[in-house]
Amino acid sequence: MHRLSKLKPFALVISIIASTIVSCSGFLPKPVSTITPISKSTDTIAPTTTPVSTSIKTLTPITTPVSTSTETLAPSYTPTLTVTPSPRPTKTSTPQPQWVTDFAQPILDVIALRTPDFQDDFDDKSGGWQADRCGQRMKYVDGELVLTDCSVYRAHMDYADFVVELDARFLPDTNHRSRWQFIFRLYDAPYTHFAVNFYGSVYIIDLLNREQLEFPSVANPGLATNHFLVIAKGTKFAFYVNNKPFYYLESPSVFRQGDIFLGYDDGSGAIDLAHPAIVAFDNFKIWNIWELSIP
Repeated sequence: MHRLSKLKPFALVISIIASTIVSCSGFLPKPVSTITPISKSTDTIAPTTTPVSTSIKTLTPITTPVSTSTETLAPSYTPTLTVTPSPRPTKTSTPQPQWVTDFAQPILDVIALRTPDFQDDFDDKSGGWQADRCGQRMKYVDGELVLTDCSVYRAHMDYADFVVELDARFLPDTNHRSRWQFIFRLYDAPYTHFAVNFYGSVYIIDLLNREQLEFPSVANPGLATNHFLVIAKGTKFAFYVNNKPFYYLESPSVFRQGDIFLGYDDGSGAIDLAHPAIVAFDNFKIWNIWELSIP
């Protein structure tokens, strides 16, 4: 047989084997991938920021809740606009006259720590006051000593040196020419006294060469109450009206000792009951400062 014809069966066998190998390659396992597949899940991946709560719970705000009170409360936060509050007024004391600091105030500081030697608020138990020939016109009314054209004094109160304070007021129907008087060191005429008229003028009489010193509008006028304080120490005298110092003087000519009177002057120079002076006194206090030493 021809050699070529002998090779044909062999080639056919080789061809069959090759076809078999190709057809079987489809059944070989696929290589495993090293890449992680992207999940196709419907779940939403959380972002890196904190998620907003979908809860319906109401959270408490950081700022202080608004008060239902009618009072306005300051917010707990700092407002954008800064308001500077108005400064408080600075209290300043009025400079006192030299005689207050050197003479009057040291005496007042001492008696502030002492009980008065005598005091009277003129209640129902008041007593010891004696009328100067006008007893029927001296009365105690609602805790006041009421004098109608009348002067009174009290025994054993003739202190040479003293501090006196009292309240006084004119009553309705008084004569508008009226004065009430605090008379002191009454030993002989002319006597020394401090007086106030219906219109608020203050008088100091017979302390300087028997002269009358007038101070208009120092006291409250009309029916208003006035508070008075008098200091007498040796030849020095200080006067206060409604807790304010208003006058000081020195007079070596006054008597060193004498009685104290609460009195009147109706401006007529005589008793005139048709037009009387009607005055009410209250809260009388007196300190004996005879032994007190003041530089």
